[in-house]
Amino acid sequence: MMTTQCLRGFVGMNVYERGRELLAVGVIPGGPLLPETAFVKLAYVLGKEKDPERITQLMQSDIVGEMITRETLTSYVYD
Repeated sequence: MMTTQCLRGFVGMNVYERGRELLAVGVIPGGPLLPETAFVKLAYVLGKEKDPERITQLMQSDIVGEMITRETLTSYVYD
């Protein structure tokens, strides 16, 4: 599972060649999931499922609202 710690944006696996190579070997794109959320979700899914295709499907599905929509940066915030 490939995730990002960035507060804005998501994992775009098709943007660069390395991402496409990772997809080819079976890395699941985490989309908007934070690493900590992906870890807990993966533990839950692996406890429920054994079929790799079903695991991939569940990891890319919103089960309980964990697939958040991250805000788009429209301006800089100054404090």
